[in-house]
Amino acid sequence: MSAALNIAFRAPYTGAASGVVALGRKHFRLHAGPDGIPLPEVVLEQDPESGGPAVVTVHLPARIEIRAESGSLIPAQLAYALQACWVPQEFAPITVDGPRTLSSEALLPTSLVHPDAGPATAPDGEPLRLDVYWSVDYAGSQGAETAHGAVMLEFAPPGEEPGPAPQTPEQDEYMSLRDLAGSGHQHEFVVVDFGTTASTATLHDEKKVKQRLVDPAQSASLSTMLQALLEPPDDAPPAWREEVRALLAGTVTLPRRDSSGMTGSAALARVADADAADALMLRVESLREQAGPELRQWLNRRLHAGYAGVIGTPPLERHGIRPVDYPDGTGRRTHAPASAMREQEYPGAAVPEDPRERRFELCGDDTRGLTGIKRAALQLKPEPVAGSDLSADHLTQHMYLLLVEGAEETTFTGALGTISRVPTVVVTYPTTVLPEVKDRLKELVSHALGGPLTVMDYDEGLAAGLYFLMRDLTDNLNAGLEALRARCRRVGDAPPTWHRIMLVIDIGGGTTDIALLRLTLVDQTPELSGEQEFVAGRNYRLEPELLGSTGHERLGGDLLTLQVLYWIKARLVDELRSPGQEHDDGPQDGTDAATAAATGADPGTGPRVERRALAETVTEQAADRLDTIVADDIRRILSECLPTDWAEVADPAEREARYTRFRLLWRIAERKKRELGAAGAADAVLKHEDVDAILRAAPHTLGTVRGPITLDAGEFRKLMRPVLRRAAKLGADLVRGSFRRIHEENARRSEQGLDPLPDPVLDQVVLSGRTSALEQLQEQVVAALRQDEADGRAGLGWHEATELSVEREFAKQATSLGAAWAHSVRNRAGQIEHNDSRSGRTGGSIRMSDLDIRLQGLFSSLPCHFGPVGQMGRVNPLLWAGDPFIELDSSGRLGVRTGWNSLSRVVELHRDLGSGESIQWGVFDLALTAKAEGFEPLDSVWRPPSGSGRGVRYQIEMDHRLVASILLCNGPAHLLVGGLGLDLDGLVPGLSFDPDLPECSVPGRICVATGVDENGVRQLAEVFPATGPAGPTGAGGLQAVAADYLPESFHDTADADELPLPGRVEAIPVPPLEANHTCTYEFYLDRGDGDPVFLGRLSAAQQGRHHATLDARGRLRVHRGVVPYVPAETLREVQRYPGRVLGRRMDPPQSDFNHHWDPNSGRH
Repeated sequence: MSAALNIAFRAPYTGAASGVVALGRKHFRLHAGPDGIPLPEVVLEQDPESGGPAVVTVHLPARIEIRAESGSLIPAQLAYALQACWVPQEFAPITVDGPRTLSSEALLPTSLVHPDAGPATAPDGEPLRLDVYWSVDYAGSQGAETAHGAVMLEFAPPGEEPGPAPQTPEQDEYMSLRDLAGSGHQHEFVVVDFGTTASTATLHDEKKVKQRLVDPAQSASLSTMLQALLEPPDDAPPAWREEVRALLAGTVTLPRRDSSGMTGSAALARVADADAADALMLRVESLREQAGPELRQWLNRRLHAGYAGVIGTPPLERHGIRPVDYPDGTGRRTHAPASAMREQEYPGAAVPEDPRERRFELCGDDTRGLTGIKRAALQLKPEPVAGSDLSADHLTQHMYLLLVEGAEETTFTGALGTISRVPTVVVTYPTTVLPEVKDRLKELVSHALGGPLTVMDYDEGLAAGLYFLMRDLTDNLNAGLEALRARCRRVGDAPPTWHRIMLVIDIGGGTTDIALLRLTLVDQTPELSGEQEFVAGRNYRLEPELLGSTGHERLGGDLLTLQVLYWIKARLVDELRSPGQEHDDGPQDGTDAATAAATGADPGTGPRVERRALAETVTEQAADRLDTIVADDIRRILSECLPTDWAEVADPAEREARYTRFRLLWRIAERKKRELGAAGAADAVLKHEDVDAILRAAPHTLGTVRGPITLDAGEFRKLMRPVLRRAAKLGADLVRGSFRRIHEENARRSEQGLDPLPDPVLDQVVLSGRTSALEQLQEQVVAALRQDEADGRAGLGWHEATELSVEREFAKQATSLGAAWAHSVRNRAGQIEHNDSRSGRTGGSIRMSDLDIRLQGLFSSLPCHFGPVGQMGRVNPLLWAGDPFIELDSSGRLGVRTGWNSLSRVVELHRDLGSGESIQWGVFDLALTAKAEGFEPLDSVWRPPSGSGRGVRYQIEMDHRLVASILLCNGPAHLLVGGLGLDLDGLVPGLSFDPDLPECSVPGRICVATGVDENGVRQLAEVFPATGPAGPTGAGGLQAVAADYLPESFHDTADADELPLPGRVEAIPVPPLEANHTCTYEFYLDRGDGDPVFLGRLSAAQQGRHHATLDARGRLRVHRGVVPYVPAETLREVQRYPGRVLGRRMDPPQSDFNHHWDPNSGRH
């Protein structure tokens, strides 16, 4: 394992004389000196907990992003000067085996910060503060990785003398809540799924795996099935009841205990024992064989469902993973504790000033605690959490500490008295979370837990889908693989290949996360030799591929509960307000005051029409008023009659009373949602004591309870429909969009004479998450998938053979279980080479099937559509779900790029969610960026006439972390091709280049060797074609003008005065050859005469994807990843030097947090 890298900052030397005063580890106050303003030193450090020290290759230069506080302007030229003065522009890889200084002794010109007019200040008069974000790419254990660091620079007024650094404890943005130094572990890892309503954790601990014939969880499922069958069930026919009586009264034999016997009743009492279960199961199967047709048919149905349940029980022990249980606040334990915690009591009631010293505990659903922490923390600007003076970030850190330490407690070894401190934490996250929020979550978790390896590779939708894959493989690999194959569609014969496409919709408390997976099963069993005549197993390869993902950050069970809360509140007001009180209510026909005035109604006394019940109005407005839950006039009436809002209440006692009433209503709404959402639910009743508790909690204007209050099941379904339909349509649109792209690709392949891809068919829809239990959700999903296309086409959604299943036992744990299984599979990938004769597969009796699981397809393509927003708010995708990742640079960083597009003044990039919904992902504003640089763009360059083909154009680059950057270039982009290469000019007769004419002649294909075939003949793959005839250009034979054969513009260096050289770029279609632990490409000139001429070798990265360049001088080079552009540093350089490319991370979007959907806002 290679070491993870971090970027840290420090004062040039201790003492105030440096002019750099550390106010915190990431906060410095800078004082101007005689030569300028000194800047902190920047140091690249290895994380000691990541497995280092190790030698790591770092790819310079580093990058910085500069942001001012909200409302502040960065002085002209300051951003450019910081880049130029503080970041060395060295384009080279370096090796790091310890701390490495990236920048030191950097000085910023004082005049850029403090002009003659006075010091730079923010609008509130405070000193100017800039947030600077550093990043640099390096090659880590998982491939290309990026080190990050952030620092705040605070510029002291001119003349202020630097003071000593504060001696108080560091108040970093993120706290360290424990120290892992010196702690022991057994290489376990824990997966944490921190949910909005409930959380789960799964521990992977392979050392405690026991090899059993049947996984304990599946044995328990079999025992439960037998117990239900022998009770017997209510629908059992009389013949079965007679057989059960005889079985329980008779004797059964225990096959594995010397054929000892016991009564059937005694065996049933011990059915949890494997021997007793086996004995009973054998008797049941014997009875089924001997039964008459009617009884056998009934037993077949029951046993088939039972066996399916057993096989569908995930074999957790076999995989070394186990859900962690936590206290639920009632003395019991649960695998899905509420995401709520309370602060512990301190001696003398003295709350520590240092937030790191404060301690919390999980408190379950039934006690008052801090809730809504995840919803508040996962915003671009975290929201405050009601009831706490700590930030949402700090509370999130405490929550992760509680969940991880709870998992670590299960590793306690009694004999040694030790507990493992897990060195790796896998964190799941919402599918549509912004990359800025994801990065912040990773950093705060790592800091809180003392710096473990923090993995964020699995979003919640993908992780839930992988759980179902794990479950389908079951415990018995032979049976599981054959069952999986039987449920797949055969799509190929050479080798035998099957597909299964699965849509996963995971609706939790706060978010909806959706993934579309394609499972490819390949039978790669080699041909059997004579000695393997009796081989029993097969060798399969399983490749899950992510076709796309989507979701919604706030569409979840909490939103449904909030709707039910308002509905119940309206029912209480309908039933309990006193006669005559309604005359002061204002409009109740679903209109607001403005609408009432428009219709001739008096908004003060209400419309002159027959009034409807408030609850009925809330239900009918559910679709139209979803963004605000209810109309403002309805909200006012409910608040006046039965107040539950507390945010604006100044009196502490009343605030507490209203909050208590809200929590009581919330718990009742949760219960009634589950009750009314069950299959075949009838009307529900509000208990007298529950209503009385709500009324007594705080002042109100309602009367007393006069009798039972019913909740109409039909109204409930109407209330739930908008949210559930919206979630279902997101999934249906994901399926249709992905399938439509496959059909379009097949149409293109048909035009090109290529074989089509297998037609996509939706084989399975699985629902998970707590909300999946609602029967209405299942109905809405099927209805949305059955809906025909807008053009009337069918077949892109629900199929006649599509299966719908709901995960009930592990509905909430599915995400953490799936991520734990997948991460363990990735950790063990490559241990066994299945085609190697030394792998133990050459014996004559393979008894078990083998499975090679490859997860690269989950991380090798874009999961969703991105594009700029055009007129009418429509997203025009430029990047599509399924676009394969390429290597963007020599470090192996993965991502995708669009083509070059015309630049508008504002480029607003959105992620398309489906169903006409999208979320802003990044923004580039030309005018604001130019103003920050003090630069005036020329319209003729930046906004040329449409269709002229001139001027600045842009690309969007999206890396594998879904971080969006914009690339700007004036005219065609020039490429930077410096480095070692082969000089081909004159190397072979007829192979010539003349950069001055310019002309070139390539008398054959330039190829790379791919190896030799079974006859020893060298195999070649074309890289560059031969040049074609160029007309009468002399006696040179095959010649071509360089403009035809060499259409690109190359530079050897980034020197602004260097003239471009014509060149050509081609992707190398094969990996390099490996010999003596060295990877190289061998180049040949193939003239078609069967005798290729060797041109030379160039080294290459073993795992890289490479391109080759050939310039007008005949210099051939190999580049890992795409060939880099010649860089520009500013907009001014883009305008001045055509062909140079400025790359800049897009600005983060504005937060669109909807307080109406936040149960913890205190406004309901």
